[in-house]
Amino acid sequence: MRVFVRYILPILLILLIVRLIISGIVLLFNPHFWLFIAVVALVLWILGKIRN
Repeated sequence: MRVFVRYILPILLILLIVRLIISGIVLLFNPHFWLFIAVVALVLWILGKIRN
C-alpha cells in the first residue's frame, strides 16, 4: 500500500492533470464549444434585457 501511495498515486495525479490541460486546449479549438458559449451568452443577455 505504501508503494502505491508513494509512486503510483502521484503518477496518476500528474496524468490526470495533463489530460485536463490537453482537453481544455482541445476545447478552445472546438467550434461547437464556442457556439455553445455564444448561445449561453446570448440567452443571458436577452434575459438581462427583459428584466430591465
